[in-house]
Amino acid sequence: MKKLFVISTILLLSGMIFPAYSQESGIYLNAEDFTISTLTHSIDCAKSNHKIIAPGKKPMVKVVHEGQKAKYKKSDIFGYRDCEGKDYRFFDGQNYQVNEVGALLIYQQGKSRAPIGEDVGAVAKFFFSKGPDEEVLPLTLMSLKEAFPENHPFHDALDAYFSGNTPVSTYDNFHKTYKVNRILEENLH
Repeated sequence: MKKLFVISTILLLSGMIFPAYSQESGIYLNAEDFTISTLTHSIDCAKSNHKIIAPGKKPMVKVVHEGQKAKYKKSDIFGYRDCEGKDYRFFDGQNYQVNEVGALLIYQQGKSRAPIGEDVGAVAKFFFSKGPDEEVLPLTLMSLKEAFPENHPFHDALDAYFSGNTPVSTYDNFHKTYKVNRILEENLH
């Protein structure tokens, strides 16, 4: 019985230490594909691999899939998913990591924290869009208010919560969502 408990504990902890990765990687051709999770050049990451090369400032995406090479203009496709389960969107020639899909899509460019000795300019910048086929905008109070010009309760809630030094990109660990998404969901009308 004790041996069973030890084995169960090890299995449980290994799931916490070694997070599960997405089993699929591929390209989203458009916003609808992203919405319904339809990947082109899809692979099972546990069984095979491929390459999706999407350099930040380059206009093209290269895919090596089952020995075949394909190229796409970033402006012609939505984005891609990597084998770690991270989704990326292309907009105006830029790569944006999709952090959350809620009332707003929340995106990130750069790292969440600058490592010691690295330039503070490397810290993440956050963005949002009202939908997967909408314009990507900086995640600022002004941009949010301009995106929802008639939703004054939303404006007031933003001002109340993000007064002082609270960043608009604050993540609510208790509710497991970005605070701005939670505020918008509470103030949709």
